[in-house]
Amino acid sequence: MKNIFKTSVAISAVSLAALLLMSCGGANNGDPVGPIAKLRLKAPIGSLIAYAGGGWSDLTEVRGGTMPYGVFNNVQGLETYVDDDGVLMFRARGAGGDGEITVYDSSLPVQQVVIKGATKVIPMTCSSGVTISLVPNESRKFTIMGGIAPYTINNANAGAVTASISGSTATVTAKDLTATATSIVTVLDATGASCPAITVTVTASVQTSPPLTVDPTEITSSLRTTSRTMIVSGGTPPYTVVSTNQDVATASIAGSTITVNLHAIGSANIIVTDSKGQTIKSAPKVTVNTDVIDVEPDSYEINEDSTSSIKYLITGGKPNYTAMISLDDQEYIEVHTTNAAPYTLTVTKRRCVPENRTIPIDIYDVNLLKQTVRLTIKNTIRPGQPTNDADDTGKNCRTP
Repeated sequence: MKNIFKTSVAISAVSLAALLLMSCGGANNGDPVGPIAKLRLKAPIGSLIAYAGGGWSDLTEVRGGTMPYGVFNNVQGLETYVDDDGVLMFRARGAGGDGEITVYDSSLPVQQVVIKGATKVIPMTCSSGVTISLVPNESRKFTIMGGIAPYTINNANAGAVTASISGSTATVTAKDLTATATSIVTVLDATGASCPAITVTVTASVQTSPPLTVDPTEITSSLRTTSRTMIVSGGTPPYTVVSTNQDVATASIAGSTITVNLHAIGSANIIVTDSKGQTIKSAPKVTVNTDVIDVEPDSYEINEDSTSSIKYLITGGKPNYTAMISLDDQEYIEVHTTNAAPYTLTVTKRRCVPENRTIPIDIYDVNLLKQTVRLTIKNTIRPGQPTNDADDTGKNCRTP
């Protein structure tokens, strides 16, 4: 069993945990002294900023002194520990504090290395965007990321829609109306911060097919990545696609998967049309520039029985990086970023899913540049077991 020294100070109730780090060179770079080397950090770190909203991150290795090592901190919302290999780990589960992180050894007298620390919040985002269009009795779910949980939802017109929230998933449902109506829906975090207000429109007309949608609705990339993908749903297949600026990006489609090939710096919209002429009101946008984070691959699919970890390679932007998933998705996967080149995001499946589940993972750099990748976990129907096997205690379905 690992001996882990761990501390958690003033942890706020929050949906997620994340970490971005800022290094200041030259501090705590001691040399061997006498029979025991001076306690030090392999990669000298003078300060860090930890952002609430993601998973554990490894920062650096503790060297010298006398093992085992310990760590304590007085930074509000910050958790720290040193593992058996001497790796110093951090994550933020709250925000709003400044203080110090002290790493110590087991020698007499005790040696210490002190790092200045702070915790902050990643701004809230809602996956819905600022508009939602519904027909009577139709429901739409969207995910909240960032901010500080718990979240609440306000609905300005209860006669048009109902609005509810569970964890980090919000649901809006249109009433059975005979005339068009709208409502303004606002999602707030525990501090009162909010996503941009969402206008929900209920159109009381006969919808012959489900609304046409594309995921993601926006792609930002550099030319280090030659292609990205989008998924079409709703409408009436088959679909056609065309780029409004083919010098920047071209698009093709196979089934419901759009492949966008990137050619030059600039922007383009991808026009998607179904067989009945339905198009998306706000066409998906592709932006190609130089100051972005690239993560490869941009999407990945695994079977729920898989026990292998999935690795994504991160380039561009400014290290260090942090990965952020929603509170609801924490039940199914764990994310971990490596803060040394080559920079990677490692995803580990925690349990099975009741149905196919696509999980967005946001990766931020130290300047809060963001890139989003997606992991799809495919549900497996087992002989003699119900389709809904999320609570299956069999092999490979739960964290050991």
